[in-house]
Amino acid sequence: MVSRGEIWEWASPAHGLAIVLVVSSDDRNHVFPRTLVCPVSTQIELPALPRTVRLQDAEPVRGRVLCDFIYDVNSGELVCNLGPLSRQAMAAVDAELIAVLDLPT
Repeated sequence: MVSRGEIWEWASPAHGLAIVLVVSSDDRNHVFPRTLVCPVSTQIELPALPRTVRLQDAEPVRGRVLCDFIYDVNSGELVCNLGPLSRQAMAAVDAELIAVLDLPT
């Protein structure tokens, strides 16, 4: 079962293996066969980019969550659960998603 806040390896049919963060709600994840995810870039040397969240050493992977990109993927293509983000990191992702989607706060 896929849960919000988890980092997964995604076997993308078009792009091969990628690392993603599940951002859709658990209610949605447990009902629908598709999941909303944001990609995670593991290129540590990337400069700070707008609408990204840097993942530190304590997280399942090091890199940046690219919150500007939200993909709707087949849950069956999520092949390896790398673990959940910390509450602090997920709160930072939530703040960026609010800005990306222009949601009221």
